[in-house]
Amino acid sequence: MVTEKVNTTSKIIIPKKVKDTLSDEARKKLVEDLQNITPEEIEAIGNKIEEKLKEEELEEITDFDEIWNPVEICWIPAFRARKHGKARKYRKQFIMRWKEKYSDDFDEVWDLVEINWKPAFVAKNGEKWFIMRWKEKYSDDFDEIYGLRNINWKPAFEAKRGKKWFIMRWKRKFSDDFDEVWIPEEIDWKIAYMARKGDTWYKIWYDSNNLIF
Repeated sequence: MVTEKVNTTSKIIIPKKVKDTLSDEARKKLVEDLQNITPEEIEAIGNKIEEKLKEEELEEITDFDEIWNPVEICWIPAFRARKHGKARKYRKQFIMRWKEKYSDDFDEVWDLVEINWKPAFVAKNGEKWFIMRWKEKYSDDFDEIYGLRNINWKPAFEAKRGKKWFIMRWKRKFSDDFDEVWIPEEIDWKIAYMARKGDTWYKIWYDSNNLIF
């Protein structure tokens, strides 16, 4: 089978959003590079470019049913929000940054903080809780999560599996199991938290993995 080759620039269609990002020289080079491929290949490339551009576009929203937890992330306001009508099944929550929707929809979102210049937060879908950073899932699933904090540029939080609570840092379990733990905090570059076993409460400081006192 003979496949037609493109031999004229009139058949080269570059999406406007792509053109606007190119210099005249780069645009000319792109057209030259496209001379030896088929129209079908050009169309496939264009479709992929358009799909990528759509993925990078953020939905703009200016009014909400509810908003919570406004914080500053890279000098721009961000907050938790809901805008899906009054019916319970549509009460999805998401993260906004300025006027742009910055996350997918979740059943619940909590504890919005900045970690390495990007928003991170606790999210819940169904019975599973996890950490999100930007649109990337940042942790395993847990039965419950609370108290997300930025400690030395890494996420730390209290998590529950079954009946036991513990502290997580990054994607690693950072403490023993307890009947209860309280929100981790940073003291002199170390993680500190309250924990309970039975009727006894403890205040625990960690330097890396070593229990200090």
